[in-house]
Amino acid sequence: LKLLAACACAMYTSTKDKQCKGLRLSQCPQLGDYNDGQEYRLATVLSALRFDRDGHSKVSEEGFQLLMRRDVQDVQVMEVTYDVHNLRDWAHSKGRPTQWNVLFHPWLFPDIQFREEGSQQVDVVVYGLHGVTVVPQCPGALKPAFVKLEQWVVMKDGIYMSMGPDVGRIAVSPTHPVAWFWSICVPPPGKIGVDDEPRPALVTKHILLLDTRTKIMHALADAFTFSDVSVQGVLAHLQAVLTAQQQCTERLSRLMARCESAFEGMILGAFDDSEKKYEGATDPFECWEEQLGNLIRAANRGVEHAPLLDNILRSKVYFLLGKTRVPKGTGVGETIEAGARAWPPQSDEDIKPATNSERAKAIHVALISVISDIEGLVEAQNSLLTVSK
Repeated sequence: LKLLAACACAMYTSTKDKQCKGLRLSQCPQLGDYNDGQEYRLATVLSALRFDRDGHSKVSEEGFQLLMRRDVQDVQVMEVTYDVHNLRDWAHSKGRPTQWNVLFHPWLFPDIQFREEGSQQVDVVVYGLHGVTVVPQCPGALKPAFVKLEQWVVMKDGIYMSMGPDVGRIAVSPTHPVAWFWSICVPPPGKIGVDDEPRPALVTKHILLLDTRTKIMHALADAFTFSDVSVQGVLAHLQAVLTAQQQCTERLSRLMARCESAFEGMILGAFDDSEKKYEGATDPFECWEEQLGNLIRAANRGVEHAPLLDNILRSKVYFLLGKTRVPKGTGVGETIEAGARAWPPQSDEDIKPATNSERAKAIHVALISVISDIEGLVEAQNSLLTVSK
């Protein structure tokens, strides 16, 4: 067991607690809002894992094809999981879009001290996007091909260290409770760090947990919060995420079955395993609202909070209904709005109202999609942390 523990410690390093002293941030990529040049608003890092052995085996074929386009001698691979709910709450309260910068500063400048400054030009590419998109309209827009981005750290007003510029943004989808993407950051040639070693390229898997207030999503966030990279720690983490995923699947499947059945005209509770008679709402629209309300009943909400899982599911259902009612290429927001107008029994005259069968199908597809995303996230985590022989 001691030998296995030693092997695990050699496999992974938790960089969450390795601080960049000048920035007071973990030495890993971050997500944040530039905040018009004021102090950055950052997502909370739940875990940051560096693969110290055979990290290249974690890089997909797409990632390798991109790396081959640059003169890369070595590769460092990380996985960073973020709780972005506080960032979403802040953006919601300020009326700002959920568009955030991908920040490599704490990794590029690990030894920078307070009041020191630095700047580097790096090549960056993102790929494997799910639930997020790049923002092409912003300066220094990310692309599926390498782009040059400046990353600088300066002292501002003699009070705090500032990161910039406002480049490299991603936007999150309003119809996904979890999202992820991969990035590659290739620093300029040279040496940096206390060991004076050539700098490798950084390949990072970014996992975004968008709702961590709803009970089942909070349990998922707890499972992804870990820094113990021993054998016991990694196994406990994998068991925790599996348990959280099973709870999500069970809860969302029950919601889907009841609401889909209500819109299909079936007798609710007729096929429940429980002997207790179903006592909830039977009108399909009331059943839908009641089930969504039950889903967030124990949620820890702020005064001005971003949409929770109930509204994320609503948006996904509306998006599916809207897709059949708007021209191809219509934006996500406009599509969701069209679906919301088609949802009620009495819709606007200029939009075709949905049938109960359409509503039932949209609920089914939306819930299956969310369940699949969560299951896929957990399966990928298990695969990523599996030690290859």
